[in-house]
Amino acid sequence: MLTLPIEPEEVEIARDEAKRMGPLRGTIVGVPGNFAGVIGELAVARVLGYLGARRDNSYEHDITVAGWRFDVKTKRRSGKPATDFVGTVPVRQVQDCHGYIFTSVEMDRKENPVSVTICGWQRKDRFLFLSEVIEAGVMDPSNGWVCKESCRNIPYSKLDSVFDLECHLMLALRGVK
Repeated sequence: MLTLPIEPEEVEIARDEAKRMGPLRGTIVGVPGNFAGVIGELAVARVLGYLGARRDNSYEHDITVAGWRFDVKTKRRSGKPATDFVGTVPVRQVQDCHGYIFTSVEMDRKENPVSVTICGWQRKDRFLFLSEVIEAGVMDPSNGWVCKESCRNIPYSKLDSVFDLECHLMLALRGVK
């Protein structure tokens, strides 16, 4: 996992974008989740920027780099994430992307972001293989959360590191498969 400080200008961008988006249809958390989601996307773009990462912010994916499309999935937390925490993708929301990058935004009691952690990534096909479906209304045994809708969960310990992702992307930029 890679934990980064919060950049003040990214907080302003995230607040503006979350406000402009308003409550998204089908979002699990709503506007506070949108704010954290943008913080996560900006952090990923910052880390992968040297490889030409760009934010696309479409329904299908959030980041494009080296011809790969990624959806960034972010959770708001009151502390730093642990490897037994899970990344979540709603079952209905399997986007047309190459993979998922999972981030976690630590918030203080006033809902201000403290840090952002890139917890890892997984190619979409591997994510679908490694993740566990938790049906709507069922309690996730890993954390006691009752799913509002059917989701796919993957422990952060099963994710590949952001450093591994950088290696894949560098090879893709060189045309190596």
